Amino acid sequence: MQFMSRRLLRTMAGGSKFGVTEVADDIESFFWSLFYTVLRKLVENKVGDTARERGQIHSVFKLMFGGTTAGKILNGRSQLESLVAVFDLLSVQKVLSMDMAYFLIHGIEHINQQVVHDRFSHAGLYQLAPTPTHTMDPLFSHAGMKQRLEITKNSTKGWSPLANAE
Repeated sequence: MQFMSRRLLRTMAGGSKFGVTEVADDIESFFWSLFYTVLRKLVENKVGDTARERGQIHSVFKLMFGGTTAGKILNGRSQLESLVAVFDLLSVQKVLSMDMAYFLIHGIEHINQQVVHDRFSHAGLYQLAPTPTHTMDPLFSHAGMKQRLEITKNSTKGWSPLANAE
């Protein structure tokens, strides 16, 4: 449940069984898995220049992934600004490659646009709903994501700043 898309979580929280997953669900789930991995490493390696920063990272990790029900997970996922704030910390920027940070920030933007689209759609304002990013941004195609991950992998070969982070 921790990595499910918000659409599927909303369905579960409403007491319904969800049907077929869509490409957008898979893309969003991929990003939640990636956010989990990055945040967990940041917490485990005590990244942060101060106790306050380390506490902030830990709090965001718990907020995003500490929920035990679909409703609690959805509530945490509505706080995307706190996730962005973690990636804005200089101590975090020191340990993430530029390519990974770029990829993560674009993932947050994609999810934010989906949230806005969903809110308009649920209010019955389909004609005003902005088009979701996954239909416009080639970064969120399979090929675009694979290319960005390959660039990130190559730019960080032999380099593991998280292993040395204090």
